[in-house]
Amino acid sequence: MKPTYNDILEAMDKFYRGDRPKHYGEPRHLRVVHPKSNKPYAIKGIWGLATTNTTKGHNSTEDARKLKNLGFKIVVVGLPSVLSPKGFERNSGLYEGAEIQVTSNKYERNPKARKACLKHYQIKDGSLRCQCCKVDFSQTYGEIGNGFIHIHHLTPISAKGGTGYEIDPVKDLIPLCPNCHAMVHRKNPPYSIENLVSFIKEQQHN
Repeated sequence: MKPTYNDILEAMDKFYRGDRPKHYGEPRHLRVVHPKSNKPYAIKGIWGLATTNTTKGHNSTEDARKLKNLGFKIVVVGLPSVLSPKGFERNSGLYEGAEIQVTSNKYERNPKARKACLKHYQIKDGSLRCQCCKVDFSQTYGEIGNGFIHIHHLTPISAKGGTGYEIDPVKDLIPLCPNCHAMVHRKNPPYSIENLVSFIKEQQHN
């Protein structure tokens, strides 16, 4: 089946509405540009929708040349000029928001464990402080900051092998602000709370 110019436009509209062909994954560097919206679309996804409804077996470069012959603008995104396929315009623009399929492991959290941890660390006036930098979001942001805090697992859940384990909400968990939580995870295994506190104190003395 050889798609027409209008078939490609219709495929772009379907793709925009979320109708993805089978085997659609992260788009390659080649994009076909919609003539009206100027929005770049993944080559294999559009060609797949316009023909077999699957991206399996498609070659982005070959499909790009076919689309170019139909009159569509093809651009190369995210590759330096020396690596860009010949015959296609390199687009230096930056794009975000393209939908990709991602497979990852997500580990179960127990909300009761979080609640017990917060209860243990909660100050008598009801406020919660980061156990590293001591920030209290309710003092900084008022009512919208009440109760806002991250819970850090002192031993990463991923280190337990995904089998599930009994957790001690006081010994295994600790409240951290988002900044400190991000900082402890700057390496794997994470920094200890003592490490982070010492980093903060060191900077305060400089």
